[in-house]
Amino acid sequence: MCHGTGADGGICYTECRFEGNEVAVHYNTNQTNFFNSVAPDNQFLRNGTAILIEGEPVDQAMGLPGCRFEGNGTDIDNRSGQPLDISQAAFQ
Repeated sequence: MCHGTGADGGICYTECRFEGNEVAVHYNTNQTNFFNSVAPDNQFLRNGTAILIEGEPVDQAMGLPGCRFEGNGTDIDNRSGQPLDISQAAFQ
């Protein structure tokens, strides 16, 4: 089951499966609330690009706890240099 909620204009998704997309998730913002572990426990499977990050980076690292990346052309395209915490993500 995929859950998504918005708070203060932010988007949160958890337990989602993104599969077979050209780009699964595209961030293009400089709002801090978008980058506070907004993507826990998701699966990114066989996408062209799993996560594309553009826009101005913020100091707070974006967390990806429990996320699994498998078979993507590009797992994370971090064009803005956004700090990331991938310590609890799995890449296969």
